Parts: sequence; structure tokens; C-alpha cells
Amino acid sequence: MIKEIRLNLHWCNIPGRIYFPIYDPKKLSTFPGIVLCHGNNSLGQDYELISSLAKDLSINGYYVITFDNLCYNNSWYPETNALINPEDLDLRWGVFSAVTFLYSLPEIDKQKIYTMGHSMGGALALSVGAVDLRVQGIVAVSPTKVSRHISTKEQLEQYRMEELMLNTTRVYISHNIVLPLRHVTNAENYIKELSGKPILMTCAAKEQVEFNYQEWVKKLSHKIGDNCEFYIVEDSGHYYGTNPDSPVHHYYQQLLEKILLWFNNH
Repeated sequence: MIKEIRLNLHWCNIPGRIYFPIYDPKKLSTFPGIVLCHGNNSLGQDYELISSLAKDLSINGYYVITFDNLCYNNSWYPETNALINPEDLDLRWGVFSAVTFLYSLPEIDKQKIYTMGHSMGGALALSVGAVDLRVQGIVAVSPTKVSRHISTKEQLEQYRMEELMLNTTRVYISHNIVLPLRHVTNAENYIKELSGKPILMTCAAKEQVEFNYQEWVKKLSHKIGDNCEFYIVEDSGHYYGTNPDSPVHHYYQQLLEKILLWFNNH
């Protein structure tokens, strides 16, 4: 069963969904819960990789919350279509709100709440999971690298348009927002906090980026330490076979099996 919900922020609500596990109502029990964060795709929580993971995780006994982050899909947009102040946007807010929503449910095991995300959502899952004491573990699927140094305004403008972790097709984003947004979602700022939690970090072998992404993810997992497990899905691309233009379902199944195995062990 899937239920539409609203996550409350201090100035707006953002749309989300709960995917319920299949269970025997006669058997009283609590369940683990997962906040699943979408990546930089205009479809938000409707993107196939996110909806497929949510359904399959719920089938395997997990409560899963997905949501459309600020300025994505059916979520909140600024009335002027422009974001000019750093306080206007923090993509972590929706994640924190979803964790709070999960934590309030009596069916949820409070010792088994996890953040999880793909791409941009992976960076959000790491940055929120690092500092939120309610989060017991983190799964980051191809998390984005957000630590590039920018030294000139020209570099900043190019970076903002081409690589910012936000769908820029409908919203103009001021350069005042870019640096603080990248800073607070940079996993390398939270190494100490992350080292104390179990983490699964995955990478596709054929990530299409301009730098050696696979090596960066591997180094990040090593910095975090022994609690961080690193896994490569061979021959897969960034979307793990869920791209509608060229679906390759066994890549997704390989990813799902690894994630389920990790959850079962934690």
C-alpha cells in the first residue's frame, strides 16, 4: 500500500509518500524505516529508480518514505522563480522532516531508521545521516561529489548552470546559494560523524563524469573507515539500468540484492 503524505517545513509543505510493508495485522511488531532521497532529476520521487527501490524495499519489510525535494517535481517553488538568499534553500530540510515523520510512527522501530539516496540524494542521505542521532545507518547510491573548489565568479556561474545539485530548468539560483548549499551537503565535512555509523556506498562502473569518480567514492569510503562498505556494480551506468531509454534490469537487481543483504546484516 502507498499513501500520499505532506512533510511539514516551517514555511511550506512538500509532497511525499509512504510505502507500507506487507504484514500480518494480527502480529504486533515494529518495522525498520527508510527515508529514500531522489537525485537531481526533475521527476523527483517519481523517477523509476526511486519508485522501484521504494516498492521493493517495502515488499521486503521496510517502511519507506519518498518525497519531492524543494524545487523538484510537485514540490514547493519560489513565487518569483528565483532563489537569492541562502536561507531560502537547504535540500536537507525535507530529509530531516521525513526522518521526523518516520520517527513519530508507532509502527517504526526507533533503533532502525535509515537514510538512503541516489546521486544528489546520496549526498543528502550522508549529510543528514551523519548529524541526525535518530539515523542508525546510511545507504548512498552513487553519491555526488560536491567538494570542488571554485575561485572565480566565472567558474561559479558555469558550475551553477551545469553541475549544481538542483533542477535549474524552472528556477534561477543566485550564486549566493551555491557555495553554502554545496558545503552543507559535502560528505567530506562529516567524516568523523559518519565513521560511527554503518554505511553502504555503491558506485556504477560506468559513471559518466569528468573526473575519476569511482576512485573518489572509494577514497571517501576509506576515509570513513571500517564501518563503510563499498560496492561496485560492474558494467552499469549511473541509473543502474532504470533509464527508460535503455533499461537493463539485471543491473538494478544486482544493486537491490546488495542493498537488501546490507540491510539484513544491520
